[in-house]
Amino acid sequence: MISTRILIFHTTLLIGFITASVASSVITMVFPELLPGKYLLFGVILLTGLILGSWSLFRGCPFTVWENKYRERERPGSAYRGPCIDRYIKEWFNVRLPARLSTFILLGFLIFPAITGLLNW
Repeated sequence: MISTRILIFHTTLLIGFITASVASSVITMVFPELLPGKYLLFGVILLTGLILGSWSLFRGCPFTVWENKYRERERPGSAYRGPCIDRYIKEWFNVRLPARLSTFILLGFLIFPAITGLLNW
């Protein structure tokens, strides 16, 4: 099913984003000659622009929009509302997150490297 492939790709990107956020920040702090703070900050600004641009274009996370589009085609009535992270944490781990907590956590993974970049300019 296409919706499942989109979910797998989306989940892989999310894990990669979190890993890169933490790893790039640590590399900049410990080995600034490998990844100077200004490059990290420029990367965060570029990524933030891509995220905001795609979200405004698709009126939400494009991967969630595409997943729901194909979920509806494959199984009418199976689309969901809200962040995909909230849905799948509940489905996979039976943990209900407070509303929009996942959004704030993801923002933290953008803000942490931005601050690291600024502090290690």
